[in-house]
Amino acid sequence: MIKVTRKQITSSFFIFVVLCGIIIYYLNMFSEYENNIGLIISFMTIGGICIVNIISDNYTFSLNKIFWYFNFVFLFIAPLFQHLSNYYPWNYFISDELKMKTNFIIIIAFVIYDLVMILKKKRNIKFENYKIKNTEVNIQMVLSVIALLLLTVIMGINGLFLRDNNAVIQIGENGLVDIIIKIIRSIPVFTIALYIVYCKNKGKRIFNIKMIILLLMVLYTNFPTSLSRYWMGAIYLGIFILIYGEKIKGRQFDILLILVLMFLFPLFQIFKNETIITIFKSDILKTWTSTYNNVDYDAYSMLARIIKYVETNGIVYGKQVLGTIFFLVPRSIWGAKPIPTGVYVATMQRANFVNLSAPYIGEGYINFGIFGVILFMGILASIIKQLDYNYFKYREKKGVSIIELIYPFTVGYIIFLMRGSMHPAIVFLFLFLVYFLVVFQLKKIKGEKKGEEDIISNK
Repeated sequence: MIKVTRKQITSSFFIFVVLCGIIIYYLNMFSEYENNIGLIISFMTIGGICIVNIISDNYTFSLNKIFWYFNFVFLFIAPLFQHLSNYYPWNYFISDELKMKTNFIIIIAFVIYDLVMILKKKRNIKFENYKIKNTEVNIQMVLSVIALLLLTVIMGINGLFLRDNNAVIQIGENGLVDIIIKIIRSIPVFTIALYIVYCKNKGKRIFNIKMIILLLMVLYTNFPTSLSRYWMGAIYLGIFILIYGEKIKGRQFDILLILVLMFLFPLFQIFKNETIITIFKSDILKTWTSTYNNVDYDAYSMLARIIKYVETNGIVYGKQVLGTIFFLVPRSIWGAKPIPTGVYVATMQRANFVNLSAPYIGEGYINFGIFGVILFMGILASIIKQLDYNYFKYREKKGVSIIELIYPFTVGYIIFLMRGSMHPAIVFLFLFLVYFLVVFQLKKIKGEKKGEEDIISNK
């Protein structure tokens, strides 16, 4: 836990405002366009809310913290720099008036999220703690080998190392084989997670021959070049947290996220287009900020496009969320089954490329308008608060509970959910976790509880 004082929050916010002012003034010197001061202030309000919430979070890492870092980068930094440089992702023009409305809706969403976080009480959710036996780990390793062989037969060697359509999964569209592949891929991930918790409970060294074998199996069945960034991020960040989560102290996780999101990603983008000599000869600050002029940072733009769609066509009265809730129903049965929101909006707006994202806030807005934003943010804040609280409660207990194994992988997943669309994000989560849930349901039937003294009371 991190002890946070009001002085730290105030000083951090002050530094943020000063730095923003300097960067905006500097970049504006090179802009050929006038900037709406009110719009700039609304952007800084968004950034300020994010900073205050990041600093206020007293966990070393959490879903809440990831939520706010995503918003800071994708709904503040990227769109602000895009505005200052007059860049529009996917060449879709967004007027200053639409940007103001978008910022207003973002601020409402943030206020609702914070209110729920403040007002909702922390509640101990009862997760059964189970014994972990070495034989069980060995059985899961055998199942992981079988999974490895099955994937090799189904996909072939090339298929295991080349990118497939993980980014957008629609059950009933890509066939049963795709569903099976994604469930099978989660088996080695579950096994390595179980083994890490087992070693910690027994006080054993994590890194040994068995761990190396498991890591190789995870790498083989979930090779980075064959996965979407979100699936890859959730898996490998989850494994990292399982191994080192208890060793993370103070603001180490924050520093890592800042380095990755604010510097490493933009740096990779720079080196894709420039040489080292060219970079050092150029205006480094301007070069760095220009890296956000990229369709990878289209979350804000897509939110604005959803708002524009609603202005023109009205809300869909829950049609899109129904498609997400009943994603298991194949299109052969449900002919009018909704497509992912990003694809739907892009198609309706006659875009040349339609496989686009749809931010979580936009999902609420397109379904039920402002009420949808309030509802969706309230639900998300409630879930995040309970998961963060209960994970750190259960992490110290002996045995293994389902939240200990699932939570670390949701840390990376929350970025996918926030960027959207919600439909593929929910499908991704379901297919990834179904094996975890089945194993724990079988353990519940067998009744292998660790003991009442190791289970957090639900009272």
